[in-house]
Amino acid sequence: MMLPILFLIWLESPIFYIIIFLISIGLYVETIKLSKFSLSKSKILTTNIFVTTVVSAFLILKINNFLPEVYNYLFLLVLIFTIFLIFRKKLFSFFLIHIIFLSSYILLILFEYSSLILLFLIIVNSVSDVGAYIGGSILKGPKIFPKISPNKTYSGSISAILIAILVATYLEFSAELTINIFIGLFISLFGQIGDLVESMYKRKNNVKDSGSLIPGHGGFLDRFDSLLMSSIFIVIPIYFNLI
Repeated sequence: MMLPILFLIWLESPIFYIIIFLISIGLYVETIKLSKFSLSKSKILTTNIFVTTVVSAFLILKINNFLPEVYNYLFLLVLIFTIFLIFRKKLFSFFLIHIIFLSSYILLILFEYSSLILLFLIIVNSVSDVGAYIGGSILKGPKIFPKISPNKTYSGSISAILIAILVATYLEFSAELTINIFIGLFISLFGQIGDLVESMYKRKNNVKDSGSLIPGHGGFLDRFDSLLMSSIFIVIPIYFNLI
């Protein structure tokens, strides 16, 4: 599923805005469904989705100067809704919804700032996921958190980190080798944290997959959990002008 997104970023196509919007809505809906919060009875959620749809029109038009202001209003809408989640004692949902919002906001801003860095970020995050799966499948070994995520192994985690470092070094986020190593390391680590958080959320709500986006492969949260946290991390080296 990442290949079409990578292609859109490479082309610097405004369709990317539409895709991120649709994915973020899918992530919101799955999070709320997993929290067992009634979608049909929530007028707040219905209003939120409607207003978000209107806001997305501005994003699609690529009005650069208006983009941060639009997301300030959207943030207020998300905040209002998540207050209801806190009131219903859905604290994990509250946390996850704000992670989704922050990540989608960063992806959109990063697309404007440097589509190349965004492209590299998604590539490194993706190969980290693949490295964890292949390394864990071949080397096996002890589990990291068997009660939360029974398929995660130390060998898979280390494999993910190593391949992320290699690819980050090859792509050259920075002219400095040390910076590239640390970026690869932390993209992988933050991605694995995102995967773990999503696994905790599913275990808490007694489900195997977050949804049925791809039969047998899960939903939006299953596909994008690692990218949510990795995209938040990448702001740090950008802020300090390391890349």
